[in-house]
Formats: sequence, structure tokens, C-alpha cells
Amino acid sequence: MNALILIFVLAVIVEAVVQNAFADVPARWKPYIALVLSIVLCIAYGADVLGQLGYSANWPFVGSVLTGILISRGANVFNDIVQRIRNPPYALIESVEIDQSPLMAVEADADELARKVSERLRGV
Repeated sequence: MNALILIFVLAVIVEAVVQNAFADVPARWKPYIALVLSIVLCIAYGADVLGQLGYSANWPFVGSVLTGILISRGANVFNDIVQRIRNPPYALIESVEIDQSPLMAVEADADELARKVSERLRGV
């Protein structure tokens, strides 16, 4: 679990550094900057997703390089997933149909109860 937290934190750091420190750099270069920065950070911190899953490479830095490639896109992808969970597309919302009959029955019972209470209060 700590490795996943490290990878998430590295992804957020890379995204923040690329967006803020390299704000003047043309947009077409930002993915490459994120890629290099991610690989360097993964090697420096020993972040290796495949190694954590039990798949160790024969060459020492392959797992860190692959994790760096994943992290270079990770914060953006994670942000997109969170936004879709918070705001699902309308196609998903429209496909859900709610049966209104139990609600209408409760509303009718509440109206009947309110009528009876008002009659008692008026002394009818």
C-alpha cells in the first residue's frame, strides 16, 4: 500500500511541477518533460509497480522506467477518473429508471393523514 501511495504522490508532484514550473513551455513539449521527470523521480525513489506486484525485471532500472512512464500520465488520468465519478455522463443517469409508485403511495398516505389531523383540529 505504501508503494501505491508513493506512486500517487509522485504522479501528483510531476503534474504540479510540469504545470507550474514549465508554464511557459509550449504544450506539445509538456508530455516529454513529464516523462523525463517521472522516470528520474522513479529511479531516485526506487518506485517500481511491477516489482511490487511480484514481477521483477532482470535489469535493475526497467521497473522504475516503466513506472515513470505510467506516472507521467498518472495524475492526469486519475483526475479524469475522479471527475467522471463525481459527474457521471448523462447517458448513465438517463438509463436509470425509478419506480415512482411507492413514493406516490407514501405521498397519498401523508395527504390522508394531514387531512385527518386538520379535521380533528377543527373538531369535525
